[in-house]
Amino acid sequence: MSGIKKIHNQLAYNIEVYINATKYIIDEITIRDLSMINDDMIIGLRFLQQSVQTIVIHEQGITFIPYQNNVPYISEVRKRGGTSPKLDNLEVPNLESEERINEYELSENIDNYYISNSNIECIGLQTFAPNWYRDIKSKRDIEKIIQRLEDIQIIGEIPIKYWGKNAIECKINIINPEYIIKTSPIEATPKDIEEFKMHIEELLKLGAIRESRSPHRSAAFIVRNHAEEVRGKSRMVINYKRLNNNTIEDAYNIPNKQEWINRIQGSKYFSKFDLKAGFWQVKMAEESIEWTAFTCPQGHYEWLVMPLGLKNAPAIFQRKMQNIFNENQEFILVYIDDLLVFSRTYKEHIAHLEIFIRKVEQNGLILSKKKMEICKEKINFLGHEIGEGKIHLQEHIAKKILQFPDAMNDKKKLQQFLGLVNYARNHINNLAKLAGPLYAKLRKNGQRYFNSEDIKLVRLIKERVKELKPLELPLEESYFIIETDASQHGWGAILKQRPTKFSAKSEEKICRYASGSYKLKTVNNTDREIMAIINAINAFRLYLGFKEFTVITDCEAICRYYNQLNSKKSSTRRWVLFEDIITGNGYKVIFEHIKGKDNNLPDMLSRLPELQKPIYVVFDGKLPGVYISLEEIVAQKIDAKLMGGISWKKDKDIDEALSQARKILGINYYLEPAANEYIQKCKKS
Repeated sequence: MSGIKKIHNQLAYNIEVYINATKYIIDEITIRDLSMINDDMIIGLRFLQQSVQTIVIHEQGITFIPYQNNVPYISEVRKRGGTSPKLDNLEVPNLESEERINEYELSENIDNYYISNSNIECIGLQTFAPNWYRDIKSKRDIEKIIQRLEDIQIIGEIPIKYWGKNAIECKINIINPEYIIKTSPIEATPKDIEEFKMHIEELLKLGAIRESRSPHRSAAFIVRNHAEEVRGKSRMVINYKRLNNNTIEDAYNIPNKQEWINRIQGSKYFSKFDLKAGFWQVKMAEESIEWTAFTCPQGHYEWLVMPLGLKNAPAIFQRKMQNIFNENQEFILVYIDDLLVFSRTYKEHIAHLEIFIRKVEQNGLILSKKKMEICKEKINFLGHEIGEGKIHLQEHIAKKILQFPDAMNDKKKLQQFLGLVNYARNHINNLAKLAGPLYAKLRKNGQRYFNSEDIKLVRLIKERVKELKPLELPLEESYFIIETDASQHGWGAILKQRPTKFSAKSEEKICRYASGSYKLKTVNNTDREIMAIINAINAFRLYLGFKEFTVITDCEAICRYYNQLNSKKSSTRRWVLFEDIITGNGYKVIFEHIKGKDNNLPDMLSRLPELQKPIYVVFDGKLPGVYISLEEIVAQKIDAKLMGGISWKKDKDIDEALSQARKILGINYYLEPAANEYIQKCKKS
């Protein structure tokens, strides 16, 4: 490139360009990096990425379409001595017209991007050209999809419009048919009465309810919480507790949210749909209608559609949806009334949406237009933001967790807090162990009162939520590594992935955390490490498949056993059972040893350093669960006399003190791993 006549505000004018030995003149082009300009230069990828959006080659010459202020505009290029091409049909708004673009192809596996017909060939580099054109095409595709949904009338406000297309009904299987449900009406305020009137009129007009002569009566009431305030409308709720107690449970499995999220690994394009009043799109079986009867200030009514609050409603609805989309599980995800279409490429995604729309139309489903999100590269689903190969906890859930008080003496509020925290279980180190004392409070005989340790624990969980980092979505083609560790308190594990088995460690990405306690009492440290590995593999089994993966552990005995020849392997029960579990499930595992001091992250998961001291001795057998920390005594450099006749001084041997405690109290004690080393450091300080 030569012949630059003028540079002003990073715009260069009248530039001579040679392409395939043919000289062209660029009237104007953006030069983002002035240091790139010499008397002569080669236009390479770096220049094009920074300066040019698309190159159009035509009979009269070349047209560059650069970016200026993030907006594509036309910059004319012509052959020397040639006539200037007519650019009317090349203006950006017209590039999407059917007359100019007969063929569209975008492949992420090739370097070039083409839009072509007999008159024009437009060649750009994938690193910058597809984004601009794809935005235009995506917008057009979305408009076409929405228009088609409206044309075939499957988006709207009437959920019961196509009952006849799907035969599934809600039948309530009653335990005792002779039982009559009679719940006392709930007292209503004048405002409640006004809102009851509004709800009943809407439901009657819709055909969702009718007046009832049923002998059964459940009570209705009005709910106004934050969600209703945001929506600007209250919610009518019916207390079906007595009906549910008299209902045989439907055992149909509601899928685990995490299992569904795992299926979208590797996907880059998403469309999310929500059914309009999904449960109302299921008709009540005629013989079950009378059991749904409810009372309110306006009178006595019964449901013709499946209402919220029935014990088996989620299972019935999930069965219906999975029957519809069962053939398309590789790209359609169903979680009750939330629907997600996911694909690896844009072209594939458009094809998947076509199949989805046909299924919806065939089965008479009605979609909510307000909640549709089509052709997105990032999407919020089941409490997480998914996109770009990562998974984040949704921001509004994190905010709600942080808004809870530090002390929650109300059981319901604590349940709500832990329910939200559960969304972050894959993001927070050692959550199972961390939140254990709080879950204990929900038990029948659990202590409701929050003490200082409980408050400290809640604050710690909130701090962890503030520090959440996105996790990588596990990719099927990746090589997986599991790092494990065990302590007396529990086990911890991390799932990592890297592109290949031999990729550099710097390329490893964290996908999941897992932790827990032991269901069976384990005494031997090797047994604890074995259980940690088994628990970790079970926690991550959805990603591992039957491919080879690596387990990294600081237990030398495990690595030594697996690296021995079969003829020299131990035949003790422990090792035989362990090997049976690994090989019997078809796992191909390579075991690697890591020094305990280097196994930091899994070790953190298996312990609670913020809430534990390195050494504890039970000092009063009459008060189980009361502990005193020898660490505190050492740190304060004082002599101490402990209850029960136990004494310990800072210069006294720690093993002797513990032995003395056991002899006097006749009870067990434990020594945390590495505690001796810690005490020695304290002594020296």
